[in-house]
Amino acid sequence: MGTHGTDSMIKSWKCLSLIQNKIIFLAGSSRPYSMKITDAVENIAFAWEELQKETRNRVYIAMNKNVFRIGNVQKCDDGNFRVLKD
Repeated sequence: MGTHGTDSMIKSWKCLSLIQNKIIFLAGSSRPYSMKITDAVENIAFAWEELQKETRNRVYIAMNKNVFRIGNVQKCDDGNFRVLKD
């Protein structure tokens, strides 16, 4: 599991998807951990909880109480992520 800013998260996600036989979670954050007001801590805790439940080897993004799988999400102009297919 690792934390990641949202600007290049999809690109990193695609690169990490080349790793076989691993469950990988990226905990997204709209505001860096170093800022006074941040969503990083909440997203890291949520990602950790979801990691404990997951059994399928994939790369996931955990952010804002959502888990996204590789290939089914895109980042929108407003900074939010949108599911493309389930």
